[in-house]
Amino acid sequence: MTRLSVDLSDPLGHVTQYSFGMRGRPRGGALETLTEEVGAIRPVTAELLLREAYLDDYQIRPPSHPRHPLDVVRLYDKEDVVEGGAVRSLMRKYDRYNVKERWNLSWNEFKELPYDEAMYMLEVGETEMLRRIDEQTKLRRDMTKEARDMTRQM
Repeated sequence: MTRLSVDLSDPLGHVTQYSFGMRGRPRGGALETLTEEVGAIRPVTAELLLREAYLDDYQIRPPSHPRHPLDVVRLYDKEDVVEGGAVRSLMRKYDRYNVKERWNLSWNEFKELPYDEAMYMLEVGETEMLRRIDEQTKLRRDMTKEARDMTRQM
């Protein structure tokens, strides 16, 4: 069975395999504070404290979101398997970086590729997209500058 290729650094914040278990927990966060400073507590309290620490350390709860007691059971977009699962995240990148047009691969062919090859294709697509964005930004900047210069000359 071929291993599914998954992008490990989704800029949109969707859940990928990397952010849940393959990467070590953040150092110096709430989880570390709990394990080092909190003494014996009841299991229910420990569960609530650990869930709160998880939300903070892995930045699941949006920073602008006010704290609420029900946060420990609330489902955030970042945790939603349907919205942000590893496969869905990969599908978005397949579409966003035009893998089908550039490499002439269907979705099923793409997901059967070895991990390194699939990541290379996505990297090439991302680089191309960033290059186009830079070109458009430069063009917009130049047009704005020309318009400003024309306004000053009048």
